[in-house]
Amino acid sequence: MSSTVQPLLKSYVDYHTFINLKGIRADNIPNIFTRSLYNSAHYIPTRLIGNYYLIKHCNNKGQWNDEDWLYYKQLNNYYKDNLPTLSILLSMTVECAQVRDIVYRNCKQYYTQKSESPACSIEQFKARQKK
Repeated sequence: MSSTVQPLLKSYVDYHTFINLKGIRADNIPNIFTRSLYNSAHYIPTRLIGNYYLIKHCNNKGQWNDEDWLYYKQLNNYYKDNLPTLSILLSMTVECAQVRDIVYRNCKQYYTQKSESPACSIEQFKARQKK
């Protein structure tokens, strides 16, 4: 097997492993999975895997670097419903405070432009489901 295929194959296996992460707080995922999240998020950029990858990349000041913001913008471009999912997942972790505030504002603005009630927090999502 060619060495160029291995990262893709590894990310595919990791992707299937991470499918069951839904509902788990990002800060409860052991740091040993960070590389696997990176591979899965970049080679197979599904919304859920990408969100967990970004949350795991908050630094000790609760911020992302420029590369992470670029990846965030790309996810929002290809996965239009990424904003509410990421905003809700960010609200479940304490490490990403500054990022959470920005993503929440972006999410709220997105729904305002669409003239819809926001679903950017757990409470808003539940309220929206009741309608």
